[in-house]
Amino acid sequence: MKKLLTCLCSLVLLLGIAVGCAPQTPPDDTGNNPGGEEVIDRTKLATIAPTIYDVDEIVTAEETEAGDVQSWQAEVFTANGGNNDMPTKNAVIKSPWHTLNINGTDVPVYTARCGKSSHSFAWVDIVDHQDDFILEVKLTMHRTYAQCVVLPESRGVTPQIDGKEILSYIKAYGSFTYTFTSDATANVTDPTMTPLTIMVTKEEKLEIPVGYDVQYIEPGYHETNELEFTEEGMYYVFKPGLHEISSVRVPADSVVWLERGAYLKCTDRLNDNGSHNTTTAIHMEDVENPQVLGRGLLDMGEVLGGDGKYKHVVNASRCQSPVVKGLTIINANTWTMCFYNCDDALMENNMLLAYRTYSDGLMMSECRNSVGRYNFVRTGDDAVEFKGTGWGGIAEGSNCLYEYNDC
Repeated sequence: MKKLLTCLCSLVLLLGIAVGCAPQTPPDDTGNNPGGEEVIDRTKLATIAPTIYDVDEIVTAEETEAGDVQSWQAEVFTANGGNNDMPTKNAVIKSPWHTLNINGTDVPVYTARCGKSSHSFAWVDIVDHQDDFILEVKLTMHRTYAQCVVLPESRGVTPQIDGKEILSYIKAYGSFTYTFTSDATANVTDPTMTPLTIMVTKEEKLEIPVGYDVQYIEPGYHETNELEFTEEGMYYVFKPGLHEISSVRVPADSVVWLERGAYLKCTDRLNDNGSHNTTTAIHMEDVENPQVLGRGLLDMGEVLGGDGKYKHVVNASRCQSPVVKGLTIINANTWTMCFYNCDDALMENNMLLAYRTYSDGLMMSECRNSVGRYNFVRTGDDAVEFKGTGWGGIAEGSNCLYEYNDC
């Protein structure tokens, strides 16, 4: 197996000058405020739609089996300090550190275990002013920090700190990661110190095209092969709530649509003959135009990882124009999102948070004319990569690109 390109990313980036609060002064003739407080056009404050997972599966740190946030975080390690590849409970919890309000709307913040500790996340869709919007982000922390830096710094988000309150403005789509340090003189932020990533995307409403049929999937326990869909020309719409799954198959010319708040929890299961089921959690093979869209979450926390794993996470093999867009994947037990020997593939606006051995993020093997872009990836292994595996058949890859991904 030949690894053509590996992108190892870290949240530890060099900082500029820390920005604190300054007294408000009137704007100058250009509309800028020399006193430091940003002047904005409040008519551009957009209506937002936050992603809310209203499921009993997500609890506070104190309600987890671990009992407190430090013990919960520590489950990323084995007793000797290695990656813990065993199944773990409570993959996602309510953030113990962040309270978030954007444009007057309360936005829930969730936390997942991640490399070295944990990572918090929130997702908002822009409903109006989609071509020219402003988000007024009011973040309240559980304690004070000396510095807050929003990554990537190239997007120009300059937070202002006032005690536990942090004010900033976002004016573009993408991922924005708030990082912190307690040291006022530090030149780097600390990736273990309560980082928060806010994904900002354009709202995409469910619209069933003419000629397609639709099947709505209600929350609940789904039998092992219940979601191995075969009918083509379909929209398979997962309603908000907890879906306990083994696997989902995406047929040709079909869309698996995860409504905002759909929470798919995958677990290892036994087949009727007593063997372990090894079907990939979300998969598509030898078909044209399979798509996974929407704003759902795939939780792999209770699936065995490491060398003893039975299942994979998201795979497309030998497909024409496969698309995976808008998916959050937590605690991948192995390579997370993999496209093998595909043409015109697209991985876009996905969030991947993991810590386990082999939990590589985005991977293309022998693909052609394919793109991975606008994704956020923090893993326990390689983040973004090309490989030459041959697992999708012998082929030659060409003209593939990763761009605008944050790690």
